[in-house]
Amino acid sequence: MPAEATPAETARKIIHLGSLVFPASLVVLPEPYGRDFIYAATAGALLIEASRRLFPSFNRFFTGTFSSLLRPRECQKITDATWLLLSSCAIMAFLPLSRCSLILSQHIVGDAAAALVGQRWGKHKIGLKSLEGSLTYLAGAWLVFLFYRWQIIGPQNVVLFLGLGILFTILELVSSRGRDNLYVPILGGLSYKLFW
Repeated sequence: MPAEATPAETARKIIHLGSLVFPASLVVLPEPYGRDFIYAATAGALLIEASRRLFPSFNRFFTGTFSSLLRPRECQKITDATWLLLSSCAIMAFLPLSRCSLILSQHIVGDAAAALVGQRWGKHKIGLKSLEGSLTYLAGAWLVFLFYRWQIIGPQNVVLFLGLGILFTILELVSSRGRDNLYVPILGGLSYKLFW
């Protein structure tokens, strides 16, 4: 029988989906407010990360408060959420905001869905991840693209986006856990810049 996703992992992925507020801000809020919102959140995350390193008592408070949501590696290292915010800032430097929003949304939805499906039904392992999770990542990325194509960015080359969805999936598959929040949006954004 497949393993259930742990309650902590399910909570993490619900919060991960909640981070869709950041890419949404790029297309909902007028310029420059969406961009400034992400910059402010990133500055806050970096302040917390610096405080955790400078003040061990603060890190104990932080990890104690959020222990059910943190992975063990995040207790002493940069959190996955901070990596996602840093990658958001990076791609805003070279892509239009609507494209940044698309890339971030594809990764957030795909990553959350892949983790939950991979943990529950993942039987065919590829390193630490599973084929089932990776296919779910791909499906999530494509669904987000279809929504954006219909609602936000208009007609685009569907074959290009299907290919980029596959690229995103491969990047997520080979990225180390946590660092996928840094590598996938940046490398995906560079691919969009190159081919779009």
